[in-house]
Amino acid sequence: MRVYTSCDISPLAQIDKGVKFPHPLCIVIGDGVKIGKGTMIWQQVTLGSHGRFGIEADYPVIGTNVRIYANASILGAVSIGNDAVIGAHAVVTKNVPSGMVAYGIPAIVERKKGVNEDA
Repeated sequence: MRVYTSCDISPLAQIDKGVKFPHPLCIVIGDGVKIGKGTMIWQQVTLGSHGRFGIEADYPVIGTNVRIYANASILGAVSIGNDAVIGAHAVVTKNVPSGMVAYGIPAIVERKKGVNEDA
């Protein structure tokens, strides 16, 4: 994959069925990353550790049906909840609960528009 798409996806990463890469260019997925079903990952996304190699707990865990847009970075032992959205260019170093949106540098987490707060 490195030659054709410049992607570096570790064979040790756990990627469920149904994960889609609409523009699979320059994506980096580290050793201990776990990605749930139905997640979509756009170009230039990095899912990795803070640099403590060999420590599985230092990698992100991505829930199901998550959207991770272009050039986002999710780093360290963070959990991204089901149905969350990670905006383009976001740098995420803290947990993002289910159904929330993270954007910016460092990432700000907010409720999705149109989601009932009483739910």
